[in-house]
Amino acid sequence: MKTKKEFKRAIFAGTFDPPTNAHVDLLKTALPLFDQVLIVVATNTTKKPLLEASKRIHMLEAILQEEKLTAHCEVKEWNRLLPEACKLWDVSYLIRGIRNAGDLEQEFLRADANLYFAGVQTLFFPSKKEYIYCSSSMVREIHLLEGDTSHLIPASVQRLMTI
Repeated sequence: MKTKKEFKRAIFAGTFDPPTNAHVDLLKTALPLFDQVLIVVATNTTKKPLLEASKRIHMLEAILQEEKLTAHCEVKEWNRLLPEACKLWDVSYLIRGIRNAGDLEQEFLRADANLYFAGVQTLFFPSKKEYIYCSSSMVREIHLLEGDTSHLIPASVQRLMTI
């Protein structure tokens, strides 16, 4: 039985530095609700990324190929306020993952601001138990200390992290 799509287009924004298995799982969970999901590699002025935006975009595109999700997803880069992207691309929903109470508090404030400034609703998806500890910052730290990240990131990302 096919799920009826109630929402047309959503943005899944993040720094994706690097993309993790938790990001992929969240995308796969949310995707059946939408005709299209724009995966937006966003600039966060409070973070200093390890990987250039172009490399993160390449990683996300490789994941979409690997997971056969290219028909319903598109990767874009954005370095301005997210509500502006929502207006430009006619998006009414943002997709956000929640790992813990700290995430919820922070994301709730962002959701309220996005609703106020752009009329954009945020849909929260709780992380699966196996991903509640998985974050890009953890992956970066493990990678920089030459640890094994293979259980935290997709195979395509693992390959590209070593290049």
